[in-house]
Amino acid sequence: MSKVYDCIIVGAGPSGSILGYELASKGFSTIILEKERLPRYKVCAGGLPHRICELLDFDLSSITEDRITKIEFTHKLEDRYIFQNDEPFAYTVKREKFDYFLTQRTKKEGCEIKTGEKVTKVEINRDRVDVITSRNRYKAKILVGGDGVRSVVADKFHITRRAVTTIEAEVKFDDMKKHQGMMKIDWGIIPFGYAWALPKKDVLSVGIGALKSRVKNLKGYFERWLEYCGIRDQKMKVYTFSVSLGGLKSKIAGERTCLIGDAGNFVHPLTAEGIYYGVKSANLASIAIEKALRRKSYNLSEYQELVEREIYPHFKKLYLFSGFLYTFSKIGYTIWIKNNRTLFKYFFKT
Repeated sequence: MSKVYDCIIVGAGPSGSILGYELASKGFSTIILEKERLPRYKVCAGGLPHRICELLDFDLSSITEDRITKIEFTHKLEDRYIFQNDEPFAYTVKREKFDYFLTQRTKKEGCEIKTGEKVTKVEINRDRVDVITSRNRYKAKILVGGDGVRSVVADKFHITRRAVTTIEAEVKFDDMKKHQGMMKIDWGIIPFGYAWALPKKDVLSVGIGALKSRVKNLKGYFERWLEYCGIRDQKMKVYTFSVSLGGLKSKIAGERTCLIGDAGNFVHPLTAEGIYYGVKSANLASIAIEKALRRKSYNLSEYQELVEREIYPHFKKLYLFSGFLYTFSKIGYTIWIKNNRTLFKYFFKT
């Protein structure tokens, strides 16, 4: 008879790796199934707010690209405002290094990781879950979807998604010194969205995003942002992505199954930041899954309750606030962006 794991996690992103790490460290047989080969390049702003340190029990300094102590805010490329702090309130990472670092730590705890195996089908049975990939069939007591916005596991939950379209690129500069330590953000350059630039050791990550249903000609806005950032003749590969914002309460847990990270819409409703809330959702899922496995009763409703208590109330406020800020960007910029206390709380607290 083939092995029955305690837990199968689909997706080796930050949320999946953290959950695998936590479950394996507690002695549960856990396997992560990832469709890509690792490490794999992934264009991403790669910004980690300082508050993520509260969720991790290990040091990220070995893979940190830059320490952000200053942000340049603008509204429609004008009304420049600098927010700065003596200690870093954010860090940048390259996703291929960050994700690979997490998977290697997870492996050391005893979690199996299978790469290059795309999940094609999941079956939730009375006594177990079955996961069919392009290569194998796996069995487990519990299945977790951490496989992003196009999650195969999420199809079992019929989640409503609020899509944001982004255009992103990483641009190399001969001299990165003028960009180091400072993030750029503009509200209002694009209707119902914003633009960003984050420095890493050898590249500047630039991007722009807006609600998919409200904006046309995203490329034109992106080119304007590139020019503002001093990017004119550099060669770059441009990527377009859809991001599913949080804020809408959803069912993300059921019998033997739950969702974490982007798969469960755990993305900041205002900024589309996903890493922090992906890790937070993994922490909460770990609590509920451990209890379920120890009592041999596999309904994960406790995870739903934890999310509704610790994440959704915060998301609801941000969802309402984002509607105001994106609709009335000038008023929101003046009231929120120039309020140091609000900004400080955003980076250092949940």
